[in-house]
Amino acid sequence: MVAKQGLVKAKESIEKALDEFIHHRSVDRFLVFENEWGHLEAVLGVHAFEDMNLAQRQDKVWEFLRKSVDPEDLVHLNCVHTLDRDEFDKRVISA
Repeated sequence: MVAKQGLVKAKESIEKALDEFIHHRSVDRFLVFENEWGHLEAVLGVHAFEDMNLAQRQDKVWEFLRKSVDPEDLVHLNCVHTLDRDEFDKRVISA
């Protein structure tokens, strides 16, 4: 039960940071969820990612998360999927 509480705390911390990352822009979206192995994953749909390649997107998000989230919480985040808004709409919203 302690591990699950740690995961819930981590999810809340990561969601708070990602909300800050997207600066409450109404067009940008994100989801944080527990995967089948008990780790967290995040999917971001950010309009500003349109002009960035995958490495640039990943660098930008992970750099922000490392500065904004306690390492004890961040260790629970297994991966971050960085999509632009069109990709997010096609892959996440329509799924």
